[in-house]
Amino acid sequence: GLGLNYTPWGIRLEPILISIFIFIIGIGFIGFYRWLKTSSDERFIISVNLTFPKSERKLDKALTIILVILIITAVVFLIYVIIVPKTGEKFTEFYLLGPLGQADEYPKDLTVRENTSVIIGVVNHEYKTVNYTIEIWLINQTIVYNEITEENQTIYHHMWYMNKINITLDHTPINTEGPWMPQWEYNYNFSINRKGNFKLAFLLFTNQTEQYEYEKDYKNIAEQKINNAYRGLHLWLTVI
Repeated sequence: GLGLNYTPWGIRLEPILISIFIFIIGIGFIGFYRWLKTSSDERFIISVNLTFPKSERKLDKALTIILVILIITAVVFLIYVIIVPKTGEKFTEFYLLGPLGQADEYPKDLTVRENTSVIIGVVNHEYKTVNYTIEIWLINQTIVYNEITEENQTIYHHMWYMNKINITLDHTPINTEGPWMPQWEYNYNFSINRKGNFKLAFLLFTNQTEQYEYEKDYKNIAEQKINNAYRGLHLWLTVI
């Protein structure tokens, strides 16, 4: 195994399995050759006796039966573990990229009604098909210090609905060896028609959500909406 580190194949699953297979086959042939060269009366022979040991004690018979049941149960569980693949961690990749497809150069300073864009990406690792809903909200908020709770508190002044995207994605296995590949990406174009400092929130849900009205202020449900989202991303924008 350590020697593989100095080969072009490296320490990976396939080279390790192949090297172990070659080692077992090679040692097996050597052992079989030595067994043939050994005299018949000195050869090691495995004999299996499937009959129950004869005993007059009922306790010994009961213990023998229990042992056989435990062995059969262990074999059944072993076969189940081998056949049924282990389910890994369930999660969803949710990300934003800049207009050039990189985690950089995000929109920041804009003018009123200036067109700009970001790339929204989702990858499903939930081990099932999921109907995702992405909601985009424009939020005007401030953070104040609450002296009673001695914690920062978010005050939502406005929350306007901007858009919604519905997608259905099948499960994608996690690739830990090859290069990362996107599953679904969307070039989202938008513009802001009001001045101020805003948080553009992208909220991901794993179910269908209700319809909202454009230009209506939903600040009363802002905290509930954000807390109920499965994943959340945001950009800070200054519009002049």
